[in-house]
Amino acid sequence: MLDTKQIAFIALTAITIAGLSTQAYYLYTTPSFDPQLAIDIDYYSKVSYCDVDAIQKWNCGDSCNYHSGMTDVQAFNKKTKEAQGYCGYDASNKRIVVAYRGSSNIQNWIANFQAIPVKYAGCQGCLVHDGFQLTLKEISDNINTCVQGLANKYQDAQVFVTGHSLGGALATLSVLEIAKIVDPSKIVFMNFGSPRVGNQQFVEYFDSVITNGIRVVNFKDIVPHLPLKIMDFKHVNTEVWMLSNGAVNDYKVCPTEEDPQCSDSVKLPNAADHTNYFGFYTGC
Repeated sequence: MLDTKQIAFIALTAITIAGLSTQAYYLYTTPSFDPQLAIDIDYYSKVSYCDVDAIQKWNCGDSCNYHSGMTDVQAFNKKTKEAQGYCGYDASNKRIVVAYRGSSNIQNWIANFQAIPVKYAGCQGCLVHDGFQLTLKEISDNINTCVQGLANKYQDAQVFVTGHSLGGALATLSVLEIAKIVDPSKIVFMNFGSPRVGNQQFVEYFDSVITNGIRVVNFKDIVPHLPLKIMDFKHVNTEVWMLSNGAVNDYKVCPTEEDPQCSDSVKLPNAADHTNYFGFYTGC
């Protein structure tokens, strides 16, 4: 027989759980950051800027040579929205790799930036950037089919998903689709200089699925400040802010979304820092 205190405790617990159930609660652990691993991943991203035929043959000079063990490469490009990306298998590191290209002209990309929030089918109340979603749609089926085939072939492989600039935004949306194909615990997600992709509901959904994601921001890079927060766009976790232009070991891991002590503190961002991650050019 329960006494009065026990009944009161059970009732209070039930009320608390009922209140919490209307909100998004998930386990998110701030990931550790390895600069050398970040450089490795950035080189996957660099290749995405190369010519499609060169990517397909894995013959694009230093950018491809950095990961010389890449096989099973499939590269895709659609001219309508200028979507470009590839997937392949890095046999030397046992990694399935997905990388998306960013804009080839940063000044034009910023000048023509138009952010229209539209519904995202993955979760209730989620809104994402219309242009990013439409661009990804051009090649997402190709990428997902490629990932599925490689996951079946290389069952012990991790899946690395990355991109720079616009490619970082596409990677953010793409990794949620890939998480439906492979076990999310096998996914390593890291992007570079990514803009904001969706609203707070989207951020909460993303962080509940990809619990160890990293966004690298190079010092005063302007693109991560877009679209503006007043337009209801927010960043996903976790930001790693490089504390000087081209820095490698000088960084800060920022444990909260839109951390005011990290890149969000920059008052005068610039375009130059967008193309110089870890001291080298982010393009092919």
